[in-house]
Amino acid sequence: MHIRQTNVLKNNSNLSSMSRAKRSRPENNLEQSYLVLIGGRSPLHMRLRAAQSIARNDLSLSHFSHVLLAAGTGKDASTFEVPLDQAFGSPAAPGIPRVNNGVKEGTLGCYLQRKEFPNYCEVGLPLPWTEVAKRVALFKKRWDETDSASAIWRWLGYLWAVPGYTNPLDAEIGVPSAVFVDAVVGSLLTSLTPNMPSLNASPEAIWQALKWTYQDEGIKNLEGRFEIGQRL
Repeated sequence: MHIRQTNVLKNNSNLSSMSRAKRSRPENNLEQSYLVLIGGRSPLHMRLRAAQSIARNDLSLSHFSHVLLAAGTGKDASTFEVPLDQAFGSPAAPGIPRVNNGVKEGTLGCYLQRKEFPNYCEVGLPLPWTEVAKRVALFKKRWDETDSASAIWRWLGYLWAVPGYTNPLDAEIGVPSAVFVDAVVGSLLTSLTPNMPSLNASPEAIWQALKWTYQDEGIKNLEGRFEIGQRL
């Protein structure tokens, strides 16, 4: 896989720095899909990044707190995601996680603001968006196989510092957004976390696989860009 870092531009959005050369691209590229990793700076996103430090050899915070699927790279590109902040004023519309197995549909624009989300990575996937949408529709119904609602509950207890709720990764409960993305992409292309079960997936595990594992396996048809605006 070829993944490269872009220059950090101050007082601008990730859209400008990541996609300046691609503004002629349609908002939704139906012949391709994108995996998008996000690193936020809100208290919830920072706790998510800290929870994943156990997967890093230096125990530093992960760069990323969330991952989603997008139909393009522009602000109006359609997205599928399982956000953990959906219940209390998130970029995603609020709802009941059990109804759609935690899946929310939206657009990418809310994640393109560098002030709120300083870390960003986009990776093109050779998957038509229509095929992704079909697999997402199945995921919404099959909560008996991948129960996002239960995982969301466990994660929110930890993120809100509820007594008795420890880091779910210690109990091999993956970050719901990563479990969702790995399940969808894994069923259509290949696992994004080849060294662990999909149910244990996290944004950090996907990031490490994209940077290292896939390079070793020689998967050269994936290209990506990333920008790290906040290292901790």
